[in-house]
Amino acid sequence: MFKASQFGKKEIRPAEKLEDVNNYGLWHLSRRDHSISELRIKLERKTDNPEWIEESIDCLKQLKYLDDERYVQNFLKDCNEYKKYGPSRIKQELRLKGIDKEMINQTFLDSDFDYFEAAVECLNRKCRDEITDRKEKDKLTRFLLSKGFSFDMIKYAFEQHLKESD
Repeated sequence: MFKASQFGKKEIRPAEKLEDVNNYGLWHLSRRDHSISELRIKLERKTDNPEWIEESIDCLKQLKYLDDERYVQNFLKDCNEYKKYGPSRIKQELRLKGIDKEMINQTFLDSDFDYFEAAVECLNRKCRDEITDRKEKDKLTRFLLSKGFSFDMIKYAFEQHLKESD
């Protein structure tokens, strides 16, 4: 069996006390924001004591270092501003990160972001010329689907792309 150190990764030293688990959680949160579910998985690698994990998560929540609502808002902002993901991809990634489905749906209801225009912008960035070839259009459709845009959004993006290139 291979050890983590054989692949250039340091082995995780097991926690000897609750403070070690808290510090490990803080270390992860200092690097980037995490959902509660993500952090729980990381803490489970540090200790097999479920009481310490829950105490650590409760402590980090009380200190406001760990907050799923804030995490979802920041994740959504990042996906909308930088990654240009569509709603399907964002929802899928949030579910994979352990975010509650109702929280995801409520966030999208509260958001006024225009995903149709985001699809147009994404298409315009990917293709600056008029799309005449069916193969190219299919390729761009697959690209936009992989970014999480719906067929309606993609259809709108192609319509707007053609108008702008005239």
